[in-house]
Amino acid sequence: MIRKILKSTIYSFLLISFANGQNVPENYKAYQQAGFGNPLDTPFVLAGTFGEIRNDHFHTGIDFSTGNEEGKPVYAIADGYVSRIKISATGFGKAIYITHPNGFVSVYAHLKNYADPIEKYIKKIQYKKESFEVDETLEVNKIKVKKGSVIAMSGNSGSSTAPHLHFEIRDERTEEPINPFLFGYSVADNVKPEIKAVRFFPVPGQGVVVDSDRPRSYDVVQSNGVFSIPVRDYIQVFGKIGFEFSLNDFQNNNTSPLGIYSIQLTVDTQQIFSMKYDRLNFSDSRYVNAHIDYEATYDDEGIFERCFRLTGDKLKLYGDTSSYGYFEFLEDGVHDVNFTVKDFWGNTSVLNFQLLSYSSLSNASYMEQPADYFAMIPEKGLAIHKSDVEIVIPANSIYEVLLFTNSQSSRKAGYFSPTFEIGNPRVPLHLPITVSIKPQNLSDDMKPKAVIVSFDKKGKPVYEGNDWNNEFLSAKTKHFGTFTVAVDTIAPVISIISSPKDKKSDGPALQIKVTDNLSGIRSYRAQLEGKWFLLEYDGKNNLLYSDMKDASKGKDGILEVVVLDMAGNKTTTTINIPAESN
Repeated sequence: MIRKILKSTIYSFLLISFANGQNVPENYKAYQQAGFGNPLDTPFVLAGTFGEIRNDHFHTGIDFSTGNEEGKPVYAIADGYVSRIKISATGFGKAIYITHPNGFVSVYAHLKNYADPIEKYIKKIQYKKESFEVDETLEVNKIKVKKGSVIAMSGNSGSSTAPHLHFEIRDERTEEPINPFLFGYSVADNVKPEIKAVRFFPVPGQGVVVDSDRPRSYDVVQSNGVFSIPVRDYIQVFGKIGFEFSLNDFQNNNTSPLGIYSIQLTVDTQQIFSMKYDRLNFSDSRYVNAHIDYEATYDDEGIFERCFRLTGDKLKLYGDTSSYGYFEFLEDGVHDVNFTVKDFWGNTSVLNFQLLSYSSLSNASYMEQPADYFAMIPEKGLAIHKSDVEIVIPANSIYEVLLFTNSQSSRKAGYFSPTFEIGNPRVPLHLPITVSIKPQNLSDDMKPKAVIVSFDKKGKPVYEGNDWNNEFLSAKTKHFGTFTVAVDTIAPVISIISSPKDKKSDGPALQIKVTDNLSGIRSYRAQLEGKWFLLEYDGKNNLLYSDMKDASKGKDGILEVVVLDMAGNKTTTTINIPAESN
């Protein structure tokens, strides 16, 4: 009875919330009638919200904190069957997908382990395929689950940075993730979002802020619940201007910064932009780099969400996809700007400010164009073929007009080609480009060890690829930057952290750290007495581990571990497994 009253209260609250300015999403009634239960039996403390900005993608679910602990029971939110089990060293780590009769799929990720029947099933698959990483689609109703049954234990697997449960609800037909809060899940939250900064983005050559067509950022302060930009005089603008905002949200008694739900921007009472995070599409996720000011993020100035749409941005989050969201300040005068941001629960923050449109700014100097460039548009690709480098950029790889440049400098000591500066690393790429370089002074015996590298912001070489195409070494990469050819002749390093014979740390009986100096780990294989043996792989910590429960009982054994890097360098080690430990 209490559960029914709570569900009714949540439903009524959500209807009131949407009535007070939150537009009711499509299929909202179906979401509310789904009748889903809770995936955890503890109060919900958020570690991440739906639509949050992440590296190269939007967050497609909700992260529930598990109090920095692993091993919390995870429950099926409704009757259904296990339709997919995926295990990987990165990403979701250990994940389980449950298909429900009402057309939705629930997803639970970063798990420590599965409930016994599921664990036994997937381990058989791992041994059959001789692989820790598996992605198994199950037959309908092969493994049925009931609402409230334990399906797994929470963990910290994959790319998770702290113990938590990543939880999603997807549309079975489209596989699109839907904001789980739309299904009636509730958290204690009466904290308003935080507006941290505003950034004005003049369209290059068409707009000016203060004295140039470079973007300009201003901090936002809050006093007694009122947000403002602390400037003495009007901020002067002219021409075509876009607006960007740096935002955070918080939950009651929770210091974790969270994402927001909806945005609305008006200039002189005219709404020019709106968006909200109700539903996402995995094929669109990389458009996050068009939605944010990628250059500001690259330069560590913070994450700014755009309130305008680049021409190559195909996201469906925006209220009016026919409008690009810019405003043209062409006549002298003062303009009123209103920015409103909300979290899912209707907590609202507003920033009001004024801009002075000043026509004399049209005489300001615009940014100088590069001396030698090729003007690219999103719909067209580009192919460059030279004697020592080839560059192929597919159509729809960029989000706006780009003045593309490329150049080369002399070969650096220890490398085997000139250094090629390809594009601007502050410009995001939506699709991978192909960079092919003809090495110099590379002996035949070193060809298998040759790799293309780029350089990060600290000048450290980063592996990109090593595919040969006749005389050229090729790599696909999703960023512009500086590229050259290096060789990787150093084998991976295997370090025994703890073994059954000499246990030196907490955790699994066997722990092995594997690292590589350049190209990275390609594969590993473990064999116990000549038979493939399952070692789990924690990619973020470069750790192979096992509780050794799969080892033969009552007999000594030799475990051989072989690790290869991307350049084919190999390291092998053996470990004695005493009978009493297995």
